[in-house]
Amino acid sequence: MSDRDSGTPHQSRGNRPARGDQPPRHRAGPTAFAVLRTAVSRLGTDRGLVLPFLLAGVVVAAVDTARRLDPIPFGHIRDEGISVDVEYYLFPTGSLESVRPFGAIVELQPRYLLWAVALEAVALLAVGLAGWLVFTRRLDRSTDLAAAAQYFGVFGFLIAIPQLLGGANIDFTDGGLVFGIPLIVLWMLLFVRLFFVPVFLVTGRGVIEAVRESRRTSRGAGWTVFGLILVFGLGASLLGGLPAIGEGVSTAVVGPVHAVAAVVLYERLTPSATD
Repeated sequence: MSDRDSGTPHQSRGNRPARGDQPPRHRAGPTAFAVLRTAVSRLGTDRGLVLPFLLAGVVVAAVDTARRLDPIPFGHIRDEGISVDVEYYLFPTGSLESVRPFGAIVELQPRYLLWAVALEAVALLAVGLAGWLVFTRRLDRSTDLAAAAQYFGVFGFLIAIPQLLGGANIDFTDGGLVFGIPLIVLWMLLFVRLFFVPVFLVTGRGVIEAVRESRRTSRGAGWTVFGLILVFGLGASLLGGLPAIGEGVSTAVVGPVHAVAAVVLYERLTPSATD
C-alpha cells in the first residue's frame, strides 16, 4: 500500500521533510528605488500625506525669515563654498541648516531669549507634528497620547540637542572623507539600525522596544535603508541650499517622502503589519 493510501506523510530521501514542510526562507527586501517609487505613488494618490509637511515647510521658511530679520545672531551648519553634506536626523525633517549658537542666546535679556526659543520651538513643533500626522495616517493609527509623548520626546531630543550643539551632519569635503571614515561608517550603521524607530514609536512601542524592533527589522535590508538615508540626506542638503526658501522647500519635499517610504519598507519587511 502506498504512502498516500496509508495516510502516512511522504518523506523524501534521507528523512528530509517534504518541500511543503520546509520553513519559509527569508525574502530579500525591496530596493531603495522600488521603495521610493511606491512612496511617491502613494503621495500622489493621497494628498493628505503631503499637506502636513507642506504647511510645516511654510512655517520653517517663515521662521528662517524671522531669524534673518531679528538682531539675534544665527549661523549655518554648512560652511561657505561648495560642499556635499548628508543631512539626516532619523525623523522626517528636511534641512535644518540655520541654527542659533548656544552662546548667542544664553545671555539674552528674558524677552529676547523667549523670542529666540519660541521661534526654534515653533519650527520643530511644526516638523514633528507633520511627521506624526503622516505616520499615523499611513499606518491607520488613532491618536495615542502615550505614543505621541514618546514620539515627540525622542524627536525633541534627537533634533533639538544637535541643533544647540551646532548641527549633526557629515561633510565629505576638505579631507573629511579620508580622516573620518571610521566615524562615517559608525554613523551609517547606527542610523541604518535605528531607521524604523519613529515607525515603532507611532505603533505604541516603548523607546527600548522600538530600538530593538528597528534593529531586528532592518536586518537583511541594510543596503536598502542605507540607500534611502543617502537619498534623504543628500536631498535635504541640496534643497536646503536654495537661497532664502531652501529649508522650507526641503521640509515640504523630503519630509513626506521620508515618512511614507519608511512605512512602505516597514510594511514590506513586516507582513503582519498589513494583516
